Amino acid sequence: VKNFEIQQFRNDGAVIWISLNARTERDGEGKILYIEGIVHDITAHKEAEEKLHEYAAEIADLYNNAPCGYHSLNSEGVFVNINNTELTWLGYSRDEIVGRMKFTNLLTPDSMAAFPANFKKLGEQGWIRDLEYEIIRKDGTTFPIILNATVLRDENGNFVLNRATMFDITELKNTEKELQRLNETLEQRVEARTEEMKNARRAALRMMQDAELERERVKEAMDKLRESEEALRNAEREQYAIFESLTIGIAFVKDRVIIRGNAKLGDLFGRTMDEMIGQSTRIWYKNEEEYLGPGASTYEDLKQHNVHRREQELMRKDGSLFWCQFNVRAMDPQEISHGVVC
Repeated sequence: VKNFEIQQFRNDGAVIWISLNARTERDGEGKILYIEGIVHDITAHKEAEEKLHEYAAEIADLYNNAPCGYHSLNSEGVFVNINNTELTWLGYSRDEIVGRMKFTNLLTPDSMAAFPANFKKLGEQGWIRDLEYEIIRKDGTTFPIILNATVLRDENGNFVLNRATMFDITELKNTEKELQRLNETLEQRVEARTEEMKNARRAALRMMQDAELERERVKEAMDKLRESEEALRNAEREQYAIFESLTIGIAFVKDRVIIRGNAKLGDLFGRTMDEMIGQSTRIWYKNEEEYLGPGASTYEDLKQHNVHRREQELMRKDGSLFWCQFNVRAMDPQEISHGVVC
């Protein structure tokens, strides 16, 4: 026998793994005289092999059940691998996707129009990030995603496959729409109340030019003015209450100084707003390198595009770290003031 592996007891009762190589020695008539062999203790090897299997299983579980979608495409854009998270989003089985479908089969017409140029760019520079597409599920419904990808090449530099992450941003898109709706509603209310106030003031001025007989009309106009002002204050209080009750952290930052934020922002960083207002955004970063690196890149993006998105590990007041998805929009690019959704 060669390389026969088996477990055995040692004299102290411990269990070890051995590898046995043995042969029989026979006499002239073919009878077995004895068996001789060599035994190797392979316990350490077996333990290392078992740990390697456990590690591989952990990596596979992390890949398949990550909170984001993972997939790989070959140079033709055909799926060669995909994790369980992404399959659940799409509603397909692995056999329906891998080796059978292209990523373009999942795109809406608008997204499909942008894909060829982006895929070519990926092949040329080796990476792409923050691409937004709209994906079609198996049942025909759609959802928005953000995609980031890198390229794996062979020794000759040829495109072998890509490695891509997908994030479902449906909730983020809904939040952006709700914020836009609230902003438009507030602007409409302010415009309407402002016009009411102007009309009330003009009416009051005209009535004040009359004599004593017109005082009642002046009083009535002033009452209307006070009602309009109160209504405006109520609208502002309502907007402030909505702002404070949002379940995402929102901050307004100017020249890297925090000038305003909602209650959720304070919860995220474990600080009161009094502790943050007027402070540099440096207090959000765990070290100077990240503050001057990814933090500073926000302003370059805002100057060029008025928007900036990224994921960043930030620090609470107690020193604990958490991951935050930044969605930043410039309020005034000239002053580099902006709002942050986290």
